Amino acid sequence: NNLRFTGDDHFMWSGDYPHGASTWPNSAKSITKETSGCNLSEATVRKLTLTNVANLYGIDLDEVAQPSPAIKELLKS
Repeated sequence: NNLRFTGDDHFMWSGDYPHGASTWPNSAKSITKETSGCNLSEATVRKLTLTNVANLYGIDLDEVAQPSPAIKELLKS
């Protein structure tokens, strides 16, 4: 496990590499399977699967947690 050498700020989980080997729509199951038995905390798994990529690309997780205005409008109908 390379995390012990570099820390959990430097890795991201990928569900589509190599391309064509996508785990969708079973990504959550894949993450659970791949991280079980690795002695990783929930916080580390969250960093590897969510917050590290959000930080890299400048994604505001609070903002994207809300439905887009277009979806909100559809839900009103």
